[in-house]
Amino acid sequence: MAQEIKKSFVVKATFEKEVVLAQGVFYQHNIEMQNGDKGKYLSKDKVQKNFAEGKEVIYTYEKNTIIGKDGKEYAINKIKPYKQNPIKSQGAYYERPEVIRDITKAEMFHQAMFFAIAHKEKKLTLDDIKKLQQQLYKYCFQDTGENNPDAQKVMKRRTSIKLAIEYLQIDLVNSKTMIENANYIYSIYE
Repeated sequence: MAQEIKKSFVVKATFEKEVVLAQGVFYQHNIEMQNGDKGKYLSKDKVQKNFAEGKEVIYTYEKNTIIGKDGKEYAINKIKPYKQNPIKSQGAYYERPEVIRDITKAEMFHQAMFFAIAHKEKKLTLDDIKKLQQQLYKYCFQDTGENNPDAQKVMKRRTSIKLAIEYLQIDLVNSKTMIENANYIYSIYE
């Protein structure tokens, strides 16, 4: 059954039992919400913190039925904390192409400046920094283009450049090497 996203106050949250799964040990809790929802929640912690009694939470609720060995139907409802995608949590604003372009342009200028500072012996001019910014900016959109960019891919490329500059700047000789390092970092996260 499909998950519903709901919001309510936690009335009761009690530990029920330890559950061993292929992914490791989990702790099953019985959760009761003020709106009448009741369900099982699996947590990595025996003392879970996501459903504190008296606290209002946003959660996903999924109704399931299973057939037991005795042939009877049993309701097993699942409750989990609702985790939004960091980009989606800001609303559609951060997914608009012009916003992605503006943020990327500003971020790549900062990265070009960091590169110039780390390599002050090269005495890069403002024009050199702007050229590097354009090069890095184009790199960020190489998967999707600027007109209809994929926010996740652009963000991963921006992060790759930032990591390349922060962690590899000692070895960087020029901007080409930096983009090669960023490509390597990006490939690790795919």
